[in-house]
Amino acid sequence: MIQLFGGNEFIKLKQWTFPAGERGITVLEPEKVQRFKNFTVRVDFEGSDDLIDMALLVNATRNIEPSVHLRLCIPYFPYSRQDRVAATGDAFALQVAANLIKQCDFWEIETWDIHSDVLAGMFAPGKLKNVSQELLVSNHVYAGLSSSRTAALVAPDAGAAKKLFKLGAKLKLPVIEASKVRDTSTGNIIGCSITDTSDYGHLIIVDDICDGGATFIQLRNAIMGQRDNSPVKLDLVTTHGIYSKGKSLLYEYFDTIECVNDMRKDKNV
Repeated sequence: MIQLFGGNEFIKLKQWTFPAGERGITVLEPEKVQRFKNFTVRVDFEGSDDLIDMALLVNATRNIEPSVHLRLCIPYFPYSRQDRVAATGDAFALQVAANLIKQCDFWEIETWDIHSDVLAGMFAPGKLKNVSQELLVSNHVYAGLSSSRTAALVAPDAGAAKKLFKLGAKLKLPVIEASKVRDTSTGNIIGCSITDTSDYGHLIIVDDICDGGATFIQLRNAIMGQRDNSPVKLDLVTTHGIYSKGKSLLYEYFDTIECVNDMRKDKNV
């Protein structure tokens, strides 16, 4: 989904798909473009068409007023999980997405809790503003804390732990770092390992993205397998919730599921 804002005012757009599959966009309130001059293009990513719509909107807006100032807010930066060429023949998809955005010449690009540090090096210094996980999820974690339980944050892997230590320091909570167990012949994740958590009655798993949730379910199973039936409140908090297998499924494993950016097309699933 794509939107255009002048200050806090929403600018009406018309979007459609031509019979041959091309996307189309029209700014329905051109007088506002001429009045405000400074705008935010917001992309709540639902699919690759959103990147084409973004480029079309930038072009349409500058056709109305060439000197318009445009910034981009794109909470979930698409293709961040394809941040390298993993095998011969693969695309470097993050580079493709970043190059398309750079061609739009935004004066600032805001994204939330970037998945890959590779992204930061793709833009000129000061161009990319990353809103940190610490800032985004702290309220979601804090609101769920129970004073009657000893709580700890859990990082699913070493990459997640780097960011989670900052949140732990802010909330004065310990951080437990788990690790993924891989099949050395295929590289596939087959399980998780974690140190003993039995001293804690409330564990909050925190990461940037929840896709289908398989990694978190494996982590939950590893935690439960070591506790000898001792009670625990187990929460899952992420910045971005894709929930490709549905959010309701995850409630079979977690007491609370929170995200800052809910990306489900159907919020009831």
